[in-house]
Amino acid sequence: KFGSSPEESILGRSTCFVYLLVGAMEEKYQKFSAFDWADDRWQAYLSGLYPQPDSKQVLKFKKKWYKKHIDLEFDETYEPRGGTSSKAAAGSSSSSSSGASRAAARDSFGADEGRIWASMGPKSSICLAAYGSGLMLSAACFFGVVDTSLPIGMLTGGFVAELLARHKARFCKEWLGEMLGEEISALPFMTVALMMPGFHKAFRKLALLPFSLAAFSSFAMICRHSGGVPGIVARAAGPFTEASIRYKLMQSRADTEVILGFALLLGTIAGSLPFFCPLVYWNILSLRYVSSPWTQASFRKADGWFSPVLKRIPGVSTLYTKLKGFLHNWAMPSERGTGGGITSRCSIL
Repeated sequence: KFGSSPEESILGRSTCFVYLLVGAMEEKYQKFSAFDWADDRWQAYLSGLYPQPDSKQVLKFKKKWYKKHIDLEFDETYEPRGGTSSKAAAGSSSSSSSGASRAAARDSFGADEGRIWASMGPKSSICLAAYGSGLMLSAACFFGVVDTSLPIGMLTGGFVAELLARHKARFCKEWLGEMLGEEISALPFMTVALMMPGFHKAFRKLALLPFSLAAFSSFAMICRHSGGVPGIVARAAGPFTEASIRYKLMQSRADTEVILGFALLLGTIAGSLPFFCPLVYWNILSLRYVSSPWTQASFRKADGWFSPVLKRIPGVSTLYTKLKGFLHNWAMPSERGTGGGITSRCSIL
């Protein structure tokens, strides 16, 4: 008996329901906390996250992964009432060493890049001139002053000059592998798709975004470390050479590359582009996917946008999952059939 009046009865039932709901959520959270995170599926997913998340971000990734793969009814927004702070602190302390190693890796990353540019000498001046001119032409292009082909061509020249400055031409398989291992190596190949006959100028202007972001990242490093620019310019470029800012620039570049790929598909469907333009671009993007963790992270973002919508449509969710697996295996055929199907399972598009 919840109360003598109807209002008291309703209130009592509601309170009872809330307690039962909170109790169920607490029980699910305890199961989440007790889950064996040495699971191969989670470890494979975690190893694919780049840049590696910190301890707070790892908890969010755990909750999303757990809900998707273990318990669909798990509430990832639920926060326990108490008693878990010690667990969180333990998790934080256990990840402190990995966080320190990631910080050291970021510092080493920036220092190595700085030493490379400082040792190039006159070669860095050529890259500086090409990137500076390309960035100015890009800004002029957005205001309609110059044609889109001019900044695309100038920035591509800067990318080629940087690749040749970093790796002296030897014309052998090892040299080619070193060249293709650079983050900017795919951009000159993308230019081939952007300059094809029938390529609409609007899409070429969109392509200036990833080109400009990649060029600006290198331009700031040259200004900071080459020693051939005025001190005021070097100091102004300093904040953009920090590892955290460079990571954001690289991720933004990868995001805009993926956005451009989807835009080209839509342009082809609308009849604004010939079919071979996105075909060439997506083949280059698939190579980028294999070698670039930034591009893989961008596709994870795209999957995070599409999955919540498509999984609500009967039949479409299954087709989408199979399509993801097919595309992933097509881009990375070496993972087919290994690890009991775990590595071939695609959490990325």
